[in-house]
Amino acid sequence: MKNFNQYNGWKNYETWNVMLWLNNTENLYFSMVDIINECEATITYKEVIELLGLAEEKTGDRVQFLDKNLDYKALNEAIREVA
Repeated sequence: MKNFNQYNGWKNYETWNVMLWLNNTENLYFSMVDIINECEATITYKEVIELLGLAEEKTGDRVQFLDKNLDYKALNEAIREVA
């Protein structure tokens, strides 16, 4: 049975949207990969966004990279799979 509380496999639109932008914007993607690979400890999604200088920024679709509705647990898992 399909979970209608999900958006393209993510908890919500906001979570899907920030990962869409990070994964599909070349300079953001490679910068994110560099940060993750250079970090010796487990880094969180929020820390990556802060290091990228995106803490106060929004995606092209006007979703804040640190929106209160984001599924941070899923985003933490997703960035670990990137590198």
